[in-house]
Amino acid sequence: MSPARPVDSAAHDLLAAAPASALRGAVAALVVAASGQAPPFLVDLAGGGLALVTQLRVGWLYTMAGHAVSITATGSGGSVAGLGGVFDLRLGMLTIAALGVAMLVTGARATARRVHDAGARRALAGATIALPYAALIGATNVVVDLRLHAGGGFLPATTSIAAPVGEGFLLPGVLALVAGTLGGWSTSASWRRPMALGVRAGLRAFAWAMALGLLGLLAFAALRPAGLDRYVDEVTSGGPARAALYLGHQALTLPDQAMWVLAPSMGGCVSLRIDAAARDVICLDRLPRGPDPATWLLTELGRVEGSPNTGPSPAVMWLFLAVPAVAIWLGFRGPGGARPPSIGEALARGTAGGAVFATLVTITSLAGSLWMSLREGDELRTVAIGPDPIATVILALVWGVGGGAAVSVLGSLRSRVSRRA
Repeated sequence: MSPARPVDSAAHDLLAAAPASALRGAVAALVVAASGQAPPFLVDLAGGGLALVTQLRVGWLYTMAGHAVSITATGSGGSVAGLGGVFDLRLGMLTIAALGVAMLVTGARATARRVHDAGARRALAGATIALPYAALIGATNVVVDLRLHAGGGFLPATTSIAAPVGEGFLLPGVLALVAGTLGGWSTSASWRRPMALGVRAGLRAFAWAMALGLLGLLAFAALRPAGLDRYVDEVTSGGPARAALYLGHQALTLPDQAMWVLAPSMGGCVSLRIDAAARDVICLDRLPRGPDPATWLLTELGRVEGSPNTGPSPAVMWLFLAVPAVAIWLGFRGPGGARPPSIGEALARGTAGGAVFATLVTITSLAGSLWMSLREGDELRTVAIGPDPIATVILALVWGVGGGAAVSVLGSLRSRVSRRA
């Protein structure tokens, strides 16, 4: 029998895996950047007539929005209606983020397999994919600047639209670091240890919650054909270019829409927050009332006092409580491991997995909310619409930790009873 090959030092291992990490990170950045080009490409394909350079720059802003980076418009020159100043918009195009996570996890797994499974080395090797990814995304963001010349009047004479440099490096880097670490860790033997099983359960529960949220949204649309007809009319009434823009945005915000379903399904609300005032608008017992979402939102932005224009929801809305319940059950139902876990182990796994579930729900709800601010001189106006931040965190912890622990303990008891029988 040949002697076992000695384990190389961590530095030697990581250096040997560096070329694979650089290549995989670059490929992930390229694919994510290309996905951001979808909306302007569809508009141009439908006859929008965008110049190629303008199309690429607009597409890059979508790529940055996919990482929840804010888009800043700075106006200069004459304007009326107070539209000069600095306008910030943040809305995570989370389909792009999901694609980026998939590419980064796959690349991190391939990189981690090139190093020895010793200690936390594979997780560290996977995390190195964040360096080339963040460097390429951030460096490209530095040079992209879109300038619109409106000539004054209603809009400022010149408006410069760009993504902040710091966020352009930081947020893609954090996304890649987390995805790369998990991807590298998933190739290690430690991925099958008790606490890792809890993390995996939390990830599964979150994935199920998002998928079931989208299915619930489709089912609700089918039950209300009048609203679906209004949506189709709104999409198709402006011609092919407008329809392409609507559908492109719809595709890029599918996880956002799932989150806007999941928050009320957990017992919370989607709220509209204007400066210091907050109003719940989508809950299990109420829905916005208006001809279409855009008209309703513009009406609410002009409202200073009073209740929002909402109406009672149909009784079928209460069935959405099944979304988090089924997601938690599907995510945590398997005890995992070669033997049934003890009650203490099952409780620890459920708690750890529930914390992972709550963390992902919180981050997704914040990234998938619409945040707007307008600063002109010393005056600052802010608008946000999305899941209520505080209530969403609390409810995600209750569903994740409480539900995960309960399902894990019940699974452990069931396995022990089956073995004894």
